[in-house]
Amino acid sequence: MLLNGDKGTYNTTLLIASVKIDHKLDYLTKGLSIRGTANYDDSFGKFITIGSTIPNYKVRRNPANLNELQFFGGTIPPVNFNGTSYSKTYNKLYFDAGINYERKIGGSAITALVLGKANRYTLPEGQYNTPSGIMGLVGRLTYNYKERYQAELNLGYNGTENFAEGRRFGFFPAYSVGWVPSSEAFFPKNKYITFLKFRGSYGELGNDQFNSVRRYLFLPNTYNLNQGTYYLGTSNGIDLLPRYNITTEGVLGNPLVTWERSKKTDIGMEARFFSDKLSMVLDFFKEDRDNILGNLGIIPATFGVPSGNIPPVNIGVTQNKGYELSLGWRDQIGEVNYGINGAISYTKNKVVFRSEAPFANEWQNATGAAIGQYFGLTSDGFFNTPEELANRPYNTYASNRNTLGDIRYKDLNGDNVIDDQDVSRIGYSNLPQYAFNSRVNFGYKGFDLSVLFNGTARGSFYVPQNMVGTFFKANGNVYQWQVDGEWTPERVANGEKITYPRMELNTTTANSNFVKSDFWLKSSDFVKLKNIEIGYSLRDLKFMKALNISSLRVYANGNNLFTFQNDLEVFGLDPETSDYTNSGRNNNQGYFFPLTRVYNFGLNVQF
Repeated sequence: MLLNGDKGTYNTTLLIASVKIDHKLDYLTKGLSIRGTANYDDSFGKFITIGSTIPNYKVRRNPANLNELQFFGGTIPPVNFNGTSYSKTYNKLYFDAGINYERKIGGSAITALVLGKANRYTLPEGQYNTPSGIMGLVGRLTYNYKERYQAELNLGYNGTENFAEGRRFGFFPAYSVGWVPSSEAFFPKNKYITFLKFRGSYGELGNDQFNSVRRYLFLPNTYNLNQGTYYLGTSNGIDLLPRYNITTEGVLGNPLVTWERSKKTDIGMEARFFSDKLSMVLDFFKEDRDNILGNLGIIPATFGVPSGNIPPVNIGVTQNKGYELSLGWRDQIGEVNYGINGAISYTKNKVVFRSEAPFANEWQNATGAAIGQYFGLTSDGFFNTPEELANRPYNTYASNRNTLGDIRYKDLNGDNVIDDQDVSRIGYSNLPQYAFNSRVNFGYKGFDLSVLFNGTARGSFYVPQNMVGTFFKANGNVYQWQVDGEWTPERVANGEKITYPRMELNTTTANSNFVKSDFWLKSSDFVKLKNIEIGYSLRDLKFMKALNISSLRVYANGNNLFTFQNDLEVFGLDPETSDYTNSGRNNNQGYFFPLTRVYNFGLNVQF
């Protein structure tokens, strides 16, 4: 039966065409030009499957001799040809036309651009079978005075078919200024500070792509006809009045849906020291997002329309702020050149507002918490003695079925009951607050070596029940780490470290031990040897000149070579894995790719 699989062939046809025209208008005024672009992409893919013709058998053990296998069947299935199992067709059309101006007058360099653009994306199997498109007008003006004073203004006016008329277009400006004190006459020329620049920017961006919800939210409400009948009593106490068909509200529309908007502010500096050997870039940033599309969490059940039919609205607000710092050192000693670069970023975000019914305790609300914040119970060791078990709070999650070796939870509100009122913010979100990396480069007579480290800190990952439960679906395995950390009375008596509750068969999220809690929330912090690459380059050899080869490089590299700190290693998880299923109060099963190590060998030839 394991060999009973189909064979498939996937054929793709791709057409890419592009035309670009530039025309200088120096005869009107110097630096003036016009431009135009037209792009067309077309793709057609088809997947054809051919069914297997391998005989199918059923097998069982001989009841009289368990060492003997008995085979039954052997039928050969007919060849199954499916020429329409999968096909995908799309085409993209893009046009733009604009006018440029670029000129230098004395010490001033001025550029300007006005550009109109439009694109259309057609996906026949898409929702409503209608193309999607966006069009807009872009303007840009820059000014640079002797690389000393810099300013830039960008204006965008974009429209989309995803919103109703009157709300389709949005205006998105951006501004930036820069000052380079090291180019000033008063700045002393020296080898200690060779370059210094301060800059600031503000910009707004819009988002109209709401892939997680239905398309065309602005369409009118729908209604469901013939949903039964009703009558209004009787006319004389006996004869029923006429019956009427019932019509119910279906999916509701939101004619006010519009652009999500992001407002970004950045203040930074760039500097180079010691004859440009040491470089530094420092940025402080803040991003405020509003009009975020989200579901209304305050609609009562008496509203009369299922929650799934209520459209999302532009109501969410979030904030991100933090800093980024990068340092680099480049130098050469004899014939050895080397470079050391490092960067660190810190980002703290929060949900400023989310439409939700307020909880009794502020710390249970998503509003005010980090984006993607986990919520769950707080664990407090295990039930190790009969006395602890007898004096426990009532556990509503498992109908109070607890025994020795189960995880004990804290009664946060002190009502002697473990329930949803004891759910709180646990750990960090899956978006780490710190990210850092470091790269070291060496070069010597054609040899080159590059080493990259990266890592994160203050992040969490919720390990789903199907990855930590024993005998999953009554057929799963028991892992060594579970056996090594399993709760037993003997280990409790010996004072051994216990990292896993008592063993159970066919565990689910309904089991008390696998309720969403911080017990299964692990740190996603890590430090990883991300990449090593070594290469050797050849130049100016006779055979290369004969073949018109300008350079030839042989290289080898490896990715994900070693992880120095990884609390998820025991579960076989890559700490860079994103958790899309269990943020907030979700407690879903998940399936993830393991940590993989990749080696590459290659040859790069340039002519």
